[in-house]
Amino acid sequence: MAKPSARYTFSGVETLSFTSHDVSVRFSDGDSLTVDFTRGQNGLKMVHEECRDFLKWYGKRDMDELKKTFKALESIIKEEVEA
Repeated sequence: MAKPSARYTFSGVETLSFTSHDVSVRFSDGDSLTVDFTRGQNGLKMVHEECRDFLKWYGKRDMDELKKTFKALESIIKEEVEA
């Protein structure tokens, strides 16, 4: 049996957040939407993969933000290597 698919369009997004088990969006009117990952899915891996894909395709559009992201990742990796 085919599973249904849906696409929703919202405006006024205030925040977007990721955890290892969900993705949440808060809208300007105070409403929010949270999508939980199903059991057995590796949410953390999916978030990392999507972030890499996003940066690969869209990162060049804002080099200042891309450089900030690079510095943040560089710092995290450096701390881990030194630990």
